[in-house]
Amino acid sequence: MCIRDRCHILDALGDFSRRRDPVAVLKKDCSESKLLDTDDLRAVTTSGHAVCAQQLLRPKGIKVSFTRTLWRSWAPALAWQVTNRNYSDDLTIDPRNRLCTNTAIPNSCTIFAQRGSSVDEFSELCERIVQFLERVVLPAVRFKDLAADFIKDDDGKIWLIQIKAFALHEQDNGVPKQMSEGDLPSRKGYKKQLKCWSCLVPYGVDRLQCKLTAKMVTSLQHRLRQRGQACTGFDRCAGTADRAAILYQPHAVCQQCFQLYQAEQELVQVEEEFARSIGVPVDKEQVALSGSDTSHAPGPRAHPLPPPPQMHLYRLYIFLDQLRDLPETRNLELPPGTPLHMDFTVLGLRTRIALDPSNLAVRKLRTFHCFLENESELKPLLLAMDPIQVHLVATKPSHKVLGTSSLSTRLLPASKLDYVQSFSSALLPTTTLRATVGLVGHGLFDTTHLNLRFLHGVWQPEPDFYTCHPLPEEWIEMLTRLNKLGSCLLYTSPSPRDS
Repeated sequence: MCIRDRCHILDALGDFSRRRDPVAVLKKDCSESKLLDTDDLRAVTTSGHAVCAQQLLRPKGIKVSFTRTLWRSWAPALAWQVTNRNYSDDLTIDPRNRLCTNTAIPNSCTIFAQRGSSVDEFSELCERIVQFLERVVLPAVRFKDLAADFIKDDDGKIWLIQIKAFALHEQDNGVPKQMSEGDLPSRKGYKKQLKCWSCLVPYGVDRLQCKLTAKMVTSLQHRLRQRGQACTGFDRCAGTADRAAILYQPHAVCQQCFQLYQAEQELVQVEEEFARSIGVPVDKEQVALSGSDTSHAPGPRAHPLPPPPQMHLYRLYIFLDQLRDLPETRNLELPPGTPLHMDFTVLGLRTRIALDPSNLAVRKLRTFHCFLENESELKPLLLAMDPIQVHLVATKPSHKVLGTSSLSTRLLPASKLDYVQSFSSALLPTTTLRATVGLVGHGLFDTTHLNLRFLHGVWQPEPDFYTCHPLPEEWIEMLTRLNKLGSCLLYTSPSPRDS
């Protein structure tokens, strides 16, 4: 902000009720800064020298932080969260060290890579800045890269702090080439370029002959993000008033994105067939009919720091094979036709599986993912974890727990453990549950683009997260053996009621 009108600057930035509180930042040669209170601001405005001052913004949170975003015309954008290590309300520390960030001071800040929608939010702002500058700057320039710093305040408003750096196309010794009107090349032979609506890469109009709706592109990018891939401009339709109409509007996309969408749809069909074969509900109607679902149970989710960019991935497998010696409904003091469920909670994820009282074969496989920063954290976690309590529940006419079977996790980590456990209930004196539990580690995994939450001592992704790692060999052998014996639904598609 150039200081020209002293009264206007004092009215806009000054705080006459608390004259000694910092209200602005004085920048010297774009490298040094100094905090100014209201009296200092009045002094610099009357000094007669040309100075550059900026409003002191208070970002959201108990520590001062800003987001540095690198927009790239040739690749997806990157972003980092730079946070001061000192608390902003610690009056024992110099105001400049707690109200400002200075990456030049060693160990004064923490830097974490951003991912997901937060990157898209700031990337879109950078792109708008680039589009504006490319329209108004003469002679015309084309930006290759642009780095900018942003602050988000308590109201959620985003402020641009500075343009940190940029790089231009067609440069000569760092200066864009300047051409007179006579030197401008002829437009003859030039082809108009448009951006593919999916990947945002510019192409000639003749190479954007394929069409995809916004809903198709959003669903494709959503599945890619589930596998940890960055997507530029993800969910651009969110928050718009006419979002329903925009979702079904066709857009021009490149051949590569169209083929990727087709391949992804083929993968979806294969996944659905496999899910049905092992009894996993694959749509809302099937979930409603079967009463099976997996959701986060209430619990503490706070963590003081964002997740690291790389962590160790672990998968916990639970296979409920069958119930033995289940009494008839009338012996359970239940009305005929009462629906039964098996209900258990693992790492805060509650899972319900519908049962058919006439068929004691459960044969349902569930997989749970979690991330740990260090391998040494696994053993204490398993020792502290409560046994998995599998409840046999009647849901009508009222919720009633008929019995509970316990699966211990203290023998983990092991790829496969078989259990035959009884139910501790007078209604189920001889009923047992046959189940298999296993825990497998898959080494370091890139979590940069995953939406993780800290639940029950571990970092957890969304319930629909999955990876391409195969099942352990012991599990493949077990499922194949059960299928050959005709007691497993691995290769047959059950009806929704059987799921």
